[in-house]
Amino acid sequence: MVLRQRQPLWLRVFIAIFTVFFLIVLGTIILDGDPRHLIRAVPTVVLVCLGVGVLVWPPRIELREDALVARTIRRVRVPYEDIVAVRGDVPARLDWSTHLVVERRGGAPVKLPVVERPVPEVYDMIIARCPPATPASPGAT
Repeated sequence: MVLRQRQPLWLRVFIAIFTVFFLIVLGTIILDGDPRHLIRAVPTVVLVCLGVGVLVWPPRIELREDALVARTIRRVRVPYEDIVAVRGDVPARLDWSTHLVVERRGGAPVKLPVVERPVPEVYDMIIARCPPATPASPGAT
């Protein structure tokens, strides 16, 4: 199951308009004939690429059979067996939280991206896939 972040309409319209205007400006720079002016366009090219990247590949959470995969700028894979706890970013108030944090065995906690489903619902989906905690055997230290 894939849970995606829904991009607001205003963001999509803004990036589309910005890209069109940028292409017009880039076209006039190229037609001007001076290649030194293209250096000035490099930061704007980076901004356009980031904006298009956010629209095409929005942050998401993948609930696979064997692992939870969080995809933002980077991809983090957490096997369900390694999940120690799932909590919200507001202590003791899951319904007030905007993000979920997955505590894992042997690694740094993973802050999950915001998706279009409510945080308590995503929490329930993740917990349903995690194996129940096995109690320590008697005599184990």
